[in-house]
Amino acid sequence: GTLPKRIYYVSDSVRKILDEDSKQDMRVTSVGVKIFEKQSNKRVKTPYRITQEGLPAILPLMTKQIFRPTLEEFVTLLRERSLVIPEAPPGLEPEEGEEAPAEGASYIKQKHMLERPSVKSEDTLEQLRSVNMGCCIAMMRDEDAKRFGFVFNGKPLSISCWRGTITVNLLTNTNETDQLLEKFPEELRGERKKRSHAN
Repeated sequence: GTLPKRIYYVSDSVRKILDEDSKQDMRVTSVGVKIFEKQSNKRVKTPYRITQEGLPAILPLMTKQIFRPTLEEFVTLLRERSLVIPEAPPGLEPEEGEEAPAEGASYIKQKHMLERPSVKSEDTLEQLRSVNMGCCIAMMRDEDAKRFGFVFNGKPLSISCWRGTITVNLLTNTNETDQLLEKFPEELRGERKKRSHAN
């Protein structure tokens, strides 16, 4: 059958009520916390991405697709909403007419992409070598989260992202990320750069 567009998390008590409504007499317009949203990308195997609102519920169960950038990279990601990754994602298969990128090699040819903020830490790059294309989570490092008070339910601040062929991008809205940025010292926040789209 067709996959649902969204998957919601509900408590056991709510689920029991819904299960007992076998004839679907109840008209449910909205219930629970949205955990997953359907996405379609021919290069990505998983059919869903994790929503920011559902991340606290699903994060304790996650063991893969998590990377922990440096503080500078994390703040830059919040500010710019995107970071260039100068290496090909693992398992990336070239499209017709493309050459396969060498593993661990910089393969970005667009000049304007090379000028954008990128992942520079070798430690972060090493982590990203095991993060596949699709939904992933950027999690603050423990020491940074404790320093700035970004520990929630025992977990450092984490942001739902999307890894593409060249960049990792935030899946949160601008208002959310701007509010988070305001909590960092001014000297760390910096100014959002104007992007050039020239070839």
